[in-house]
Amino acid sequence: SLQYYPATLVLYAAGIAAISKGSYSLLKLLLEDSIGKDFLQQDLIDEYPIWQVLNAMSCFPQEPEVFLPEGRRPTAGSDRIARQLRPIVNEVFGEDDEFDNLFDELELIIALVYANGSQNGFVAMGRFARHPGPSPNERTPLSRMKRAINEQKMNHPLLVAGMFGHDLERLKEALNRAWGFARQAIGRW
Repeated sequence: SLQYYPATLVLYAAGIAAISKGSYSLLKLLLEDSIGKDFLQQDLIDEYPIWQVLNAMSCFPQEPEVFLPEGRRPTAGSDRIARQLRPIVNEVFGEDDEFDNLFDELELIIALVYANGSQNGFVAMGRFARHPGPSPNERTPLSRMKRAINEQKMNHPLLVAGMFGHDLERLKEALNRAWGFARQAIGRW
């Protein structure tokens, strides 16, 4: 799974740049329209949507403590990626506290795309899930996204860019799946 790590770093850097510039059409291209090849299926080479193979949980799917000094926590892979990207992004955009917000927003969008496209109910969890919050009134990435979707409706940047098939209900359903999965996963830790 670690063979996906370099490409995942590139995807995350490009995704953070796209979000910081409000280029959600680029994010759509990166996450929904791109295809990756999975070389892990023994002798088979299958094509998959990029969101399925390039995310923190795909790079470090099981027992991240074997590979990471961060140890066994639900977001150890995400923490590693953030630590690798922070100096690079700060060098380009300047140092500020915005990196964490951009990183968490990107991982949440990856999770939403994953929830929308996954048939097995699994959601790619990231740092955004650390504190899913009991209500949409809290200041968590999940609650901020829920508020933005409810306020902007069809004018939400993800829908304007054509993500989720321009379907507000699909976006809301993906958010509900991500929220539920985050609460369940964090509850186990």
